[in-house]
This record gives sequence, structure tokens and C-alpha cells, in this order.
Amino acid sequence: MVGAGFLAAVLLTTGEGLPRLGQRGVLRILVLGALTTTGQVCVATAQQRMACGVVAVLCSTTPLLAVAFYWVRRTPIPPMKWVSVSLGAVGVGVMLAPGAQADHLGVALGLLAAALFALAGMLAAAFFPDSTFSGTQLTAAQLAVGALLLVPFAAAGAGGDGLPSWPQPGPLIAVAALGMCAAGVGNVLFWRVLRTAGPVFAATTYQSVPVVAVVVGVVVLKEPLHAGGILGGALVLAGLFLLLPIVRAAGAEQDSRVEECLIGVHCENCCAMRGLETVRKEHQRRVCG
Repeated sequence: MVGAGFLAAVLLTTGEGLPRLGQRGVLRILVLGALTTTGQVCVATAQQRMACGVVAVLCSTTPLLAVAFYWVRRTPIPPMKWVSVSLGAVGVGVMLAPGAQADHLGVALGLLAAALFALAGMLAAAFFPDSTFSGTQLTAAQLAVGALLLVPFAAAGAGGDGLPSWPQPGPLIAVAALGMCAAGVGNVLFWRVLRTAGPVFAATTYQSVPVVAVVVGVVVLKEPLHAGGILGGALVLAGLFLLLPIVRAAGAEQDSRVEECLIGVHCENCCAMRGLETVRKEHQRRVCG
């Protein structure tokens, strides 16, 4: 709700205005909001059971899941893609191995979140195929939907008087920062990357998430790192590393479908244009004049 309110204020202040989605647009935003909100709840729950760095590595498998889903469904998988996806699967298996000290439910929730983010990215590419609405407008709408969907769960977890206890200043500041910066500004910046550098580059920017999460978890939160988690995470990241040049090559060869699968993965406002040709025309109109 903080992120939605912040972006709504920005839209009203700049004169861009709130989005008028229409009935179909509202239904589509509801679907995307439900998917991404459920994914975020899975992430938050997993982080309560496991180190944040491990959860981030699991969530970073979103591109692997999207590409695997696409290629299994429509096109034979080249050997290097099999190697990439297999490394990710082995990495997750190492995290679950005896002695790795990984929580099985936490791992399952992390992988479920990655699958939900991948599905949301592919649906968003079809739901909003043009630039009628800006990234700020769509992000504000989706965050508002997510906040409304969480109201019943927040009420169920409230205190006995039906209201949550008043939090301390520290948590309030953290929530405000996450809402405005991570959920709000972060997604707007993602849209700028998407529309100026292209969907392939935008998708690959999320591979820095596990590194940042591990550093923050160890340095700030004093979370322990175990051998199984380190080895498993390294295998997952190795699979992602092998995938990046393949995805870039696919983009150079004008393989629009692979790009569609990767647009906006692991991001709450993953709404892009259908088909690479539409993306190129819109990019040329906006950037090249």
C-alpha cells in the first residue's frame, strides 16, 4: 500500500493521472496482482525459515523456469539450455541434501515464488501488449491490488482487538523505504531499462539479486552460510551465467518468443509488449524519433 500510495501521489503531482484500465484491464491487473503478491508472500515466508541469500538464489531461477517452460512447450531444447537448467536443478538438490541445513518448505516456497513470477511475466506480455499505460501507472495499480488482496490475511493475523499493534519507528521506516524505493522506484527504473535497453537486458539485470542478498544477509543480518547453501547457490548461479549469452544471442537472432518469456521476470510490474517487432517499433518511435 505504501508503494501504491507513493506512486499515485507521483502520478497526480506530475499530471499523468491514475490509469483508467477498463473492465478487462482491471481483471488482468487482478490476475497479475494475485500472482505477484502470492509470490512475494512465499518469499517473505521462506525468508523466515532460511537465510535471505539462499531464498534470493531460489528466486533467481525465475529466468530458468521461464525459458524451460517455453522451450519444453514449443521448441526443442538446445543442449546448452539443458545444461543451464540442469545445473539449476542440481543446485537446488544440493541445498536440500542431508547436512545442507536447508529448510525443505522454505526451498519449496522459494521455487514456487520463482514459478509465479515467471508466469506473471509471460501473462503480462500478453495482457498489456502496447504502451497505452506507463510503467508507473501499471505498477501503482498492481501494488494497490496486491495490498487489497493482503487485507484479509493482515486482519486474520491482527491482535485480539482486531487491530495490529502499533509498530516501532524502525520497522515503520523499513516498510516505508521498501514500499517507496524497492516496490515503487525500483519498478519504475526497471521500466526505463526495458524501454531503452530492451527486454533481454532488462531481464538479465535481476541476476545481481542473490549477490546483494547474500552480502546483506551475512553482513547486516548476521545470517550463517553453510557449505551446502554455498555450493548449491553457486551451481544455480552457474546455470544462470550459462543462460545469459544464449538469451542475448536469441535476441540478436530476433527470437521474440524467448524475449517475451523473460520480460519483467521477478518484478511486480512486469508488463511488456507482445512480440519483438512491436517492441522495436515502439522503441524506435520513442528513442529514435
